[in-house]
Amino acid sequence: NGIWNGDWVCLGGGDGFYVQADPSDPDIVYWESQGGTLRRTDLRSGRERNCRPSHKEGEPAFRFNWNTPFQISPHDPSVLWIPLAEPCATASSV
Repeated sequence: NGIWNGDWVCLGGGDGFYVQADPSDPDIVYWESQGGTLRRTDLRSGRERNCRPSHKEGEPAFRFNWNTPFQISPHDPSVLWIPLAEPCATASSV
């Protein structure tokens, strides 16, 4: 038996690195790709949402590592922590 190709789910593209399931809903997954791309995918509907934080107008653009880890907050699963030059939190529901 084992794992078959049909058991896998493709989450986006690029050089993917980190994936985490929402602890309050395993059908919601967050995944990261190169350059700080961070997306939220609802496996039930297939809908995707960008979760990458962006800078405010007039401020310097955020810089991300090639592979940028992230962490779902253990206190509030709607908050994702992303390391930048300064720590940054983004609301995943945005």
